[in-house]
Amino acid sequence: MNPDFHPIVNGIYLLLGVQLISVAIVQLILGPKKQVYLSLLCLIMGMWFFRRFFWEHWGNNALGIILVGGYKEVFIGPLIYFYIHSKWKSVSTKQLLVHFSIPAVLYLRYIVMRIGFSEVYFAHSLLNHWLLVSFLVVSYTTYYVLCLKDIKVGLKPSLLRRAYLRTKWFFFSVFTFQLMGIFLTILSTLAQGKESDFWTYLNGTLIYYFDWAIETPYHIAMSVYVVIYSLFEMPYLRKLIMGNQMQVRKEEVGENVSDKIAFRFIKEKLFTQSDLNLNKSLEVLDISRQDFSNYLKLEGHESFSAFVNGLRVAEFKRLVENKEYLKYDLVSLAELAGFNSKATFNRVFKTLEGNTPKEFVKSIQNKEQNVDNSKPNTE
Repeated sequence: MNPDFHPIVNGIYLLLGVQLISVAIVQLILGPKKQVYLSLLCLIMGMWFFRRFFWEHWGNNALGIILVGGYKEVFIGPLIYFYIHSKWKSVSTKQLLVHFSIPAVLYLRYIVMRIGFSEVYFAHSLLNHWLLVSFLVVSYTTYYVLCLKDIKVGLKPSLLRRAYLRTKWFFFSVFTFQLMGIFLTILSTLAQGKESDFWTYLNGTLIYYFDWAIETPYHIAMSVYVVIYSLFEMPYLRKLIMGNQMQVRKEEVGENVSDKIAFRFIKEKLFTQSDLNLNKSLEVLDISRQDFSNYLKLEGHESFSAFVNGLRVAEFKRLVENKEYLKYDLVSLAELAGFNSKATFNRVFKTLEGNTPKEFVKSIQNKEQNVDNSKPNTE
């Protein structure tokens, strides 16, 4: 344990560190795939506690530097961003490579320098600090803006209000703490190498008391909040704790991306493509299979094919009732609606409407004839 800390503080740190790492491991093993970003965030926060009071024991060997060493902060911005982003939109491998490449290079540089060239690293410690601070300022600013955009454009229309507010306040809470950490790091970096009374007082007194009076209590409170939040992000655990009252809202049912489906799939009539299948739909809409599944369940559709066939039948009926399409035969109208097989079209139509396409067209014609016969003869 760290002798500079009170035994109670050491105990709290140890407990929170173990809890955060345990939650991260459980999430990685049992949680949904999209929760990997939240899991890694918990892991980094848990390692921070271990670094605070185990660094004297682990700070001089390669394994300890890799496990509890610094520079893991470079991953926090992208992790928070992809956690928010994955709640309403699928994440591609290309996106991961683009956003994590620079943090990975910086982290590997730190590991190599710290383990293989420690003397050079410490000889240029001030430069290394400024490199880290500069990157974190740019990174957090960039991802703060990106996350705000995702929250407004993606989360608000996609999640139910309760889930939306829970995710939104989680984002603001975590980012506030990270910005506080950057503020302290900037102050301590500015004070390094300065011999004036002001900078000595700043580094030795103000930063110390700010750390203990504000940052450390807030970090502890934030860590407790992250543990509780992460546990409730596990669908099976939330269902176990909340019981049937969660069934109405179906976990993150708001992730049905209904606005996107309404625009691309329905308004632009993606369903009229005869070769359309689930995989192609997911690619065009840029949503995950689980998102589409949640949408279908929410809207009461048994399957993807039932959903598409329902839209195609509705489109066929619209075409039949439009006089501009009177020159087309039934098979041609069915093809315009998206059906590529006459047999499938007849079977699906009969199942959904209770009569055959010919019977439906005849009923439309009879209605029009009755309307014409009911008009007064003006001759």
